[in-house]
Amino acid sequence: MSQVGIYLFGIPIPPSVNAQYATIMRRGRPIRISSKEAKDYEKAFKVWQLSNRETLKTAREDIVRWGKPLSISILVAFKRERLVTKDGRLKKLDVSNRTKSLHDLLSAALGIDDCLFVSCPIQKVVADTYDEQVVACIRPSELRGLSDIDLQELR
Repeated sequence: MSQVGIYLFGIPIPPSVNAQYATIMRRGRPIRISSKEAKDYEKAFKVWQLSNRETLKTAREDIVRWGKPLSISILVAFKRERLVTKDGRLKKLDVSNRTKSLHDLLSAALGIDDCLFVSCPIQKVVADTYDEQVVACIRPSELRGLSDIDLQELR
């Protein structure tokens, strides 16, 4: 790993938050529980975690050495047919509601608290030459004041 950033490839794509919970009735009251899809994702993530344990160990060492808040940039790569209709319009495939479970599992795998993530940009991209996956880049960052930010950065 380097001072510039930690790159993690091949992370399974989490289900949307809408698919992560099921509602059951218990004593006449609706209760939210983890869905089968959420449990399956946790298992797939654990398999990824085990196959990447050395990378994650080195990543944790870098994060501890940095001793700073973190920026975690996420690319969610889907096959083109899942993203774009035949006539070129974007399909309804939300990526922002997939990040919380990813942040939770990734921070646990790294042995850190996700409260360290102070910047979390996410992009939906086409998996043109690779399998569908999440790619994450973690870098040291700073907690900034709103008055410190040049609004041109939001472009």
